[in-house]
Amino acid sequence: MIKSISSYLLVLYIAVLNCLVQGELLQYPVSSPNISCNGHNLLCDRGFNRVVSLTTRSSFTLADPSKGVIGTQTLTVEDQLKNGVRGLTITLFPTPNDPKSVSTCLGDCSINNGGTLLSALTRIYSWLNQDANLNEIVSIYLDNPNRVDLTLVNDAFIKSKISSMIFVKTTSNTWPTLRQMISSKKRVVVLESDQLGLTPQLSFVAPYTTVVFETAKSVNYTATGFDCGPYGVAPAASLFVINHLNTKPLTINGKQFAFMPDPNLQSVINNDTLALHSMGCMASHGIVWITHTIVDFYSPGILDRITRGFNGLPQPNESYKEYVPNFKKSSSTTSTSKFSISLTLLSISLLLSLFYL
Repeated sequence: MIKSISSYLLVLYIAVLNCLVQGELLQYPVSSPNISCNGHNLLCDRGFNRVVSLTTRSSFTLADPSKGVIGTQTLTVEDQLKNGVRGLTITLFPTPNDPKSVSTCLGDCSINNGGTLLSALTRIYSWLNQDANLNEIVSIYLDNPNRVDLTLVNDAFIKSKISSMIFVKTTSNTWPTLRQMISSKKRVVVLESDQLGLTPQLSFVAPYTTVVFETAKSVNYTATGFDCGPYGVAPAASLFVINHLNTKPLTINGKQFAFMPDPNLQSVINNDTLALHSMGCMASHGIVWITHTIVDFYSPGILDRITRGFNGLPQPNESYKEYVPNFKKSSSTTSTSKFSISLTLLSISLLLSLFYL
């Protein structure tokens, strides 16, 4: 156990020093134009793939224990986005009794029907176009296990008007900065979740095989044990995704479903273990940046603070002055700078790591 923890500390130490050397943690916001991108000016001039976005699984299927409804989230999509979520996932299903429509469901639409795809996309489009959200960028993962009619999917994107906001990733272009996406009014990225027949037919969807590299979707995670095995096979992919999920199989009406949500299991890891999981998998695969961390039962708090930390942002009610050294003369022989305290703790962690490895 000590060896495992010290290994994580060593990884954390190296990662933080790497960020310091590259200036990611200590760079100050550019002065012009002074805008906020996904909540902070510091993120504006980073590439889309260099910004960590907290992402919810099956974002529209809400749990309602009082009615026995199984779901993956407790907050509406609007509340998720309001509190800092910037990645949403939608699992596509044929709409029951309506062959001209596609729905977003969990397991199947008899378990939890989160509404039509058109409704879901319209809600995202509406949120993005509110005055307070004009500098926000949102990712949408599409999962298509049922191989729904892609014409219907395309129609929903067009009718919702969100199609005009999509940045289309090709093999020849690089990821733009958030500032560039805002300036070009292309503030939505649509990604394929698994190889399930969305691309190349839907040209606006970034293909799973060349863009996304994600960790395994597993069960029975613990606070110290995570599966970092690759779920995808795209070694050159530019987006690294952490599936921070604790799920279980369920049999409902005689039918078996895998990777079903469980609030009790998820509560074990919806905390600072997200940082341990992410850092461990980054080290395992030799990857410096992650782009999306996917969770069930998101609620504001520790997961947001971890995401801000990964992005090198100060926590709420704190400023950069608390994280950088103060070089002016002082009569005090001690320092209370968070920078010096942090480096001291990191140095101790490194020594412990070297001792126990």
